[in-house]
Amino acid sequence: MALFGTNPAKAIAHYEAEGYDLGFLSRVAPQGGIKFPDRNIRMGDGYVAMLYITDFPETIHDNWLTRVINRDGIIGMVDVKTMDRNAVLKNVKRSVAEQSSRIQEDNTSAISRNEAINKYQSLNEVAEDINRYGEVTKAVQVRLYISKPTEVELEREVALIRKDLDAMGFRAYNMLFESSDHYKALFLTPKKQEKQLKVKRIGQQMPARTLGGGYYFDHAQLTDPTGAYFGQTLTGGPVIFDIFHSDKIRKSFNAIVFGTMGMGKSTLLKMIAEEQFAKGNYIRGFDKSGEFYDMIMEQGGQYLALDGSDGKLNMFEVYATATMSAKDLTPSQVGSFQQQIAKLTMQFSLLNPELKEDDKNNLRIWFTNFYIDWGLWNPEIDEENDILGLDSNEYPILSDFRDYLKGLPLGKSASRELKRTKEKVLTLIEDLITSNGRMFNGHTSINHIEEEQVVFFNIDGLVNLSENVSSCQLYTALNLFWSQALANGRKMNRKYYNQEITVDEIERFLILIDECQNVINGNNPRLVEYITTFQREMRKFFAGIVFATQSPQEILPDGNDSQVISKLKQIFELTQYKFLLRLDQSVNEKMKNTLGDIIKESEYDLIPQLSQGQVLLSIQGANNLVFNTRPTKQQLERFKGGI
Repeated sequence: MALFGTNPAKAIAHYEAEGYDLGFLSRVAPQGGIKFPDRNIRMGDGYVAMLYITDFPETIHDNWLTRVINRDGIIGMVDVKTMDRNAVLKNVKRSVAEQSSRIQEDNTSAISRNEAINKYQSLNEVAEDINRYGEVTKAVQVRLYISKPTEVELEREVALIRKDLDAMGFRAYNMLFESSDHYKALFLTPKKQEKQLKVKRIGQQMPARTLGGGYYFDHAQLTDPTGAYFGQTLTGGPVIFDIFHSDKIRKSFNAIVFGTMGMGKSTLLKMIAEEQFAKGNYIRGFDKSGEFYDMIMEQGGQYLALDGSDGKLNMFEVYATATMSAKDLTPSQVGSFQQQIAKLTMQFSLLNPELKEDDKNNLRIWFTNFYIDWGLWNPEIDEENDILGLDSNEYPILSDFRDYLKGLPLGKSASRELKRTKEKVLTLIEDLITSNGRMFNGHTSINHIEEEQVVFFNIDGLVNLSENVSSCQLYTALNLFWSQALANGRKMNRKYYNQEITVDEIERFLILIDECQNVINGNNPRLVEYITTFQREMRKFFAGIVFATQSPQEILPDGNDSQVISKLKQIFELTQYKFLLRLDQSVNEKMKNTLGDIIKESEYDLIPQLSQGQVLLSIQGANNLVFNTRPTKQQLERFKGGI
């Protein structure tokens, strides 16, 4: 309570205004309090001892520091300070003079004289290295923090560690009356320690090369400033990851996840989704198995089946997909309407790939006149139209277009081809309404869907439908996501460049496609091309896309022609992040052909040996790392399965 004084409410308000997260501090603070007696630190859940290394051996081996600090159940703290060159030389000269005197003294024993000679030579070498080669001297302090539930267990562990250090030539002590100082040292730089700690310690002085040789330098970690905790590397480093982190190397926000069943692929996806949800970012996704449903419901999101069994998407609803110009990001009525006509034409051509270019031209005319007839579009007033952002039930549906087309007179002079086109389109529409009316004929089930933070579409029911129907429905959904990502990105760009928000306040847009082989494959070249365009452009609009599948074999089956395979490989090439969980040895060659030399040969060999929850993360342009995912117990309960 001393922290808050006599007026806790005022103190709390003060610290919150300063930017402190008091809730977070209360969770990470020592539970049950903390006391600093003469020797061991006492906490509410046990005891902590601190061993300070005071003496180092004369001769040390490569990677000596690793053997000292890499111990189970302890925290190793190494503080390093660069010493002043002139001060070091002055001390070395004084020490050289002392050793010279010892050597010349008549009453010095042979053993002492030999020791003095060795030190004299060693000090001269140090002085020469500093003067001739610019060697830098470091002051190193090594502390080992050991914790146990009881003081008896703690003293036993301390004795074992001291014995082991003694055998290596180190001397370590539990300093009396300094427990408070050493606890504070965990959080202070060497410079601040000199100012704030009661006992000032210089540390062991050594050449920088000696310190550098003390560690393997194999430590791996990822610490994005705005990331969330995903796990721990094999060397104990944290993996704090943000898919939207941007720096000189990481410029795009696309990822792909490979992993066989049960290896933690879906859990990793859900961890990514939860992190983005917690930041207030928009999330859209495709779910094949329904395992995302509970998480989406808990987040207050919307979940809709694309086969029409639980909701609909109206292809005739018009979204803001274009702006007035590159600088004026106001939604364009004309541009958005033109893109809507192009989208409808694409959807009908997906439903009937046999439509010719003349058929498509007539379709565009009929679609435009249909919106005019419906009262939603007036070509004479351009941007004065008001076709965007209406309630879902204000837009026409497929049966309305059928009725319009049926009643549309072609005139006696109409060509046979035009009449055939009309018959062809009407036949297509009648078939859609009769066979798949619950999917295509109706208003969008979610009103103002663009305002929802989380929206997922279940694609399981599409598997049993014709390829043309499923391709059209997937295109409709992807186009919807793309339009929403564009609208959000343009809004964020305007606010950011007008200095209305900071970079940390930008609302991002993430799309997750689980079991992505059902969306991107050799049978859907148009969708593949659409998605690669999507990947290239999304970066500009603070948006990214994450694919997940069991292996490249699912997307790149044998037998596809080279042109299709080339397009599919572009999807992999346009991903900044590749998360590789365990894969069968049999797909290793396919992985090599797909990913090339961004993965080392030794890492390819490692992939089939990864255990459940282990991930090899390849970041384009940066080093690869292997880590163990660490979802919390609460996350696994929410995910209902997982690792």
